[in-house]
Amino acid sequence: MSRTLILHLLAAGALLAAEDSCSVLADLKATTYSFSPAALTRLEKNAKVKGLDRFWDLAKRDARSSAPCLRSLLQRDSKDSFFLFDASRLLWTIDKSKASAPVIAEALAHVNLEDVKPYDYVALAIEVANQGADTVAAALNFARAAHVSEYAAGAGTIMNREEGIVLLFGLMPEDVAVKQAIAIHQSGDAASPYALLALALALKPEALAYLRKDGIALTAPAMIQRQVSMLGNGVVKRSKEAAPMSRSQLIPLLKRAPDYPEGSSGPYGNDSFLASAFSELLPEDEALLRTARRQSISDASPASLAQYYAYTQILQLVMTKAGMFRPPVQK
Repeated sequence: MSRTLILHLLAAGALLAAEDSCSVLADLKATTYSFSPAALTRLEKNAKVKGLDRFWDLAKRDARSSAPCLRSLLQRDSKDSFFLFDASRLLWTIDKSKASAPVIAEALAHVNLEDVKPYDYVALAIEVANQGADTVAAALNFARAAHVSEYAAGAGTIMNREEGIVLLFGLMPEDVAVKQAIAIHQSGDAASPYALLALALALKPEALAYLRKDGIALTAPAMIQRQVSMLGNGVVKRSKEAAPMSRSQLIPLLKRAPDYPEGSSGPYGNDSFLASAFSELLPEDEALLRTARRQSISDASPASLAQYYAYTQILQLVMTKAGMFRPPVQK
C-alpha cells in the first residue's frame, strides 16, 4: 500500500471520527438546552446542571474536533439563547482562535440578557473583540436589553448598562460608535440616555454637534448630563513644567498599549504619564491615542474602565489643542 493512500485513509478516518463526535454533541445539545434560565426556579436550574456539565465534559475531551463542531452548531442556531451563550463560552474555553471569535460575536448578538450574567456577557464580547471580531451587533444587543445590572461577585464589581455601553462602544472605531449611538438615541428605547454618554466619549466633531443640538444632552439623567457636559467642553492646557516624560518617550508607550514594558503602565494612577501626555502630546497624535484608548479595554474589569477614562482625559486635551471645542462659526 502506498504512503499516499495510507495518509488518505488516515485522514478519512479522522474526518469520520470528528463527524461522529459532532453528531454526539448535536444529539446531546438537543436534550440539554432549549430552556431559558430566567423562566426556571432555583430547583429547576439545579436540575439542569448535570446535563450542562456532561455537554462541557464531552466537548473538552476532544477539543480539536469539538471546536469546529461547536462553531457549526452556533452558526446553525439563532433562537436558543442560553445555548448560544453557554456554547460560546465553552468554545472560547477550548479554542481562542480567530476562527472562533467571529462566530461567538455573532452568537452573542442573539443572546437574551435575561438568561445570562451581564458581566460574563461583556467580558466575553471584549475577549473576542480583542481577537479581531466585529462586536457591534453584540454591543447593540446589550445596550437594548431590558435588564442588565448585576453585582458580579467573582469580579467584585457591578456591571450595569452605563459601564457595559462605555466598554463595548469604547471598543468600536469612533466613527462607528457615533453612528450607532445616534441610532440608539433616536430610537427612544431604554438605552437612549446612555447613548449620549457613548457619543460624548467618542470625542468627535459630529458627536459634539449632535449633543449641542436642541438641548439634547438635557434629556439624560443628571449623572450622565454631568459627564456629557464635562466631555463636551475643552479643557485647560497644562503647564509644560509638569512633564517628566518627553513626547518621544510617550509615543512608544502608546504604541504598546496595553502591553506596557516592565516598570511602566498606562495613564491611570500614573501621574508622570498623565502630566506628560497632557503637556506633550499633539493633535497629530490623535489616531495613535485613539487606538491606544481602544486597546486599553483588555477585559471587563474596573481597571480597564479606569484606563479607558484616563486615556479619554488625554484625548480630550489633545482635541482641545486641535480646536474641536471652539464654538461653531455662525453663518
